[in-house]
Amino acid sequence: MSLVSSGKEATLESIRHAMKNDLSTLQNMGVFKKRVQKLISKMGFKGYSYYNLLCPGDPPIFTTIPPAVWNDYHSQNFHDHDIILSYGKSNNDPTLYSSLLRQLKWLPYKTELTMKNEEIEKFYRASGILDMYLIPFKDEGKSHMLAILDM
Repeated sequence: MSLVSSGKEATLESIRHAMKNDLSTLQNMGVFKKRVQKLISKMGFKGYSYYNLLCPGDPPIFTTIPPAVWNDYHSQNFHDHDIILSYGKSNNDPTLYSSLLRQLKWLPYKTELTMKNEEIEKFYRASGILDMYLIPFKDEGKSHMLAILDM
């Protein structure tokens, strides 16, 4: 299922608002995780990852991505260069991962950042991740992101 052509943009936006509201009143991470899983599964997506952007080297708080994939990601130090993490720390607007990549590819020159993100994109694709809907948000000075995966 494509994130762009799924016709579920309004639902994706409602997830963002529900998460932001839930996080501000969160008492129990297990309850929050179940709520996120329910919202995402209603849309027909199976993959997601939720993490704290202030600790990019830490594994996600909860995810459907197999631990071996995350271990490989971190062993290659992708978290030091991944455009997703930079975007999430500095923005609150949801976006598609493919949109961020297009912006990098439009640059008329190659940099370490652009070349490393080409590697990261290949890694994601080899891991079965075709695109992601990225929902960054901040709560009480903490940066978080939910990535809904198109697998």
